[in-house]
Amino acid sequence: MLSPFDSLRERLLAAGIAPRHARRYVAELGEHLADLTAEEERAGHGRRDAEARALLRLGTADDLAAAMTARPELRSWSTRAPWAAYLVVPPAVLAIGFAATIGVIMAIVEYHRPAAGMHAVLPGWFGAAAGALTQFDTLVLPVLLGWSVGLAAAVRRVRPSWPVIGMIALALVGAAVQFEVVLPAEPDGTGELSLGFSLLPPFPDLASFAARGTLNLLLTLAPYLAYRRQPAADATTVGI
Repeated sequence: MLSPFDSLRERLLAAGIAPRHARRYVAELGEHLADLTAEEERAGHGRRDAEARALLRLGTADDLAAAMTARPELRSWSTRAPWAAYLVVPPAVLAIGFAATIGVIMAIVEYHRPAAGMHAVLPGWFGAAAGALTQFDTLVLPVLLGWSVGLAAAVRRVRPSWPVIGMIALALVGAAVQFEVVLPAEPDGTGELSLGFSLLPPFPDLASFAARGTLNLLLTLAPYLAYRRQPAADATTVGI
């Protein structure tokens, strides 16, 4: 059942009000409406008439929305700085993911080093584990972050311009990173941790970059745009 304030909540979200503030405001209005309705019922009005009178006493939709939109501190930070929320933060989180993986791999290597200055004697499972971590960072993490960008934009009813730009940038950055662990050829040999970027000279693998970038966009941007094309749910309510 729709709340009398569902359309107001949608209006606040579209105006950039943070979802938590919009939810709390609508909940408070619902409680206040219940109190006013109870007063009208005690005054002798029927249920339906009491609700209509209570809505009139509460104020118009414009008045209720203005009480929130007039306070810029209630707007979500992604509305105030969309360039940071959608263009800077997701690649930064991706970089943190790569840094965390490097830290885990180096910790495993150091743990299996017999003594300082000696080569690490790596267990048999190390190659598969390191490969899984690097594959997750290069193939899965950019897609997960892209979905997070789309979900955050949808929840906040953000216009698609900045989310689309951010998802494109994230897909390309994720596709450009080349991350690989090369195991030692011999048990006491030296391995290598390789981290490169396809968009920097000498442009090591542009074909792989193009394929991965296209795949990232298909898996992240395409679902978001398809969602945006769906008709909005009918939030029309009686009273406001």
